[in-house]
Amino acid sequence: MMISKDEARKKVKKFRENLSGRDAELMSARIAELVTGLEEFERAETVYIYKSINNEVDTDKIITAALEAGKTVALPRVSGGNMNFYRIASMEDLFFGYMGILEPTDNPYNLVNTDEGIAIVPGLAFDTMCNRVGYGGGYYDRFLEKHPGLTTIGAAYDVQVFDGIETDKNDIPLDMVVTDKGAYYRPLLI
Repeated sequence: MMISKDEARKKVKKFRENLSGRDAELMSARIAELVTGLEEFERAETVYIYKSINNEVDTDKIITAALEAGKTVALPRVSGGNMNFYRIASMEDLFFGYMGILEPTDNPYNLVNTDEGIAIVPGLAFDTMCNRVGYGGGYYDRFLEKHPGLTTIGAAYDVQVFDGIETDKNDIPLDMVVTDKGAYYRPLLI
């Protein structure tokens, strides 16, 4: 059954508001285990990833695993309506920025702009076809449109995944969505 973006956002926001810290921690740990165990993660030299906020899936373990594996780890920084990714060497390279989100500095020497690697993408809701509902700014859709070679992975609690979500022409589906219960893969169209 198809659900509207607004209804999906409302349901997920309510779920996350009522999510206990312990449950979030356990589910996030399982998601991190599954993501870091993916062949795509193992092969990737570059990992684009976000720093979680507001009871999103905690990405710290994924970030730490990627750094320990010697991968280029890049986090987003929003400035002037654009989102660019900058390499970090540790979590200490992050500072409070746009909307109180931890971001890297905008050092041009740390700018990462490659189509090779993976992008772990946030979202409020997803569906079983790997469509994504974000927060409404379109930052990730614009970024993914410019980087079609990346393998894209949503990280979500399983309750954030619906049978179908309405989409529009600007929405870019992901390659997979990893949840605490497993993974959903976008079907290949032949």
